[in-house]
Amino acid sequence: MSESKQQQGGLGSMLSLDNKYVLALCFVVLLIILYYLRIGLMGNEGLFEPDGFFYYTAIKQAIANNFFFQNPVQLSGYPWHNNLGEESGLLYFVIVPYFFLRFFGISAYTVMTYSAIGAGAVIAALSYLLAKRISNSRVLGLLAFFFVATSSGNIARTAGTVFRGDTFVSIFVLAGLLALLEIYKAKTDRQKYIFTALAVLAVSSSYLFWTGGSLANAVYLFAATMILAYAFVIGDVKVVRDSVLAIFGGVLVVGREGHSLRHAEEQGLHGNPGAEDR
Repeated sequence: MSESKQQQGGLGSMLSLDNKYVLALCFVVLLIILYYLRIGLMGNEGLFEPDGFFYYTAIKQAIANNFFFQNPVQLSGYPWHNNLGEESGLLYFVIVPYFFLRFFGISAYTVMTYSAIGAGAVIAALSYLLAKRISNSRVLGLLAFFFVATSSGNIARTAGTVFRGDTFVSIFVLAGLLALLEIYKAKTDRQKYIFTALAVLAVSSSYLFWTGGSLANAVYLFAATMILAYAFVIGDVKVVRDSVLAIFGGVLVVGREGHSLRHAEEQGLHGNPGAEDR
């Protein structure tokens, strides 16, 4: 009887998620599911949306210009050339990997068609980390990974051949929320300041890659504000203090971005005297 219990215990420990090989196998299976659900369009030539072709033209121009992009996109449009119309940082999700992968014969087009799938994998991994950190459970973390991998909404934005700004913004949203969570878990003021800076860096970076990048900071501020409200209800002074610090970081991002937008508008008007007449 005791031997049977020992064998069951040994088998249970082998199949437990605490076993690194079992956990790795779960990730491999989930990644296969994630990949398979996103390759439906890969058998077709081209890109999913017309904007993707314009972005590809801009990427080719940047590559020809020593991997630096400059408006307008001169390889497209006649007789007038158009500006990108999207944050130029979006292009570097292709340009940076291509800079290294070109030595292996991989084209910019191939990198572009697979970039959204890569983003989907990163988003799923960050979801795993966030759920695991909140619940302290690998099972719930893997469930979060699975739900993201099979989500039709996520698939629509991270399928192969899709290339859009909102494909990548969830990376910054989740990174900001992870840093926010660490602010509350940090034991020293120094650690709290570091994680606040990392949260600010994460959510503010989204502005570099998508014109709707303010979404990341909005989600971050909403989460911190809800935690602050809850802390007031339960009377937890420590959580109130941490929430105020987190919100202060988010407000700094709003102020900095507002200043940048006003500066860009002024530069645009002064740089194109007749822009408002077109």
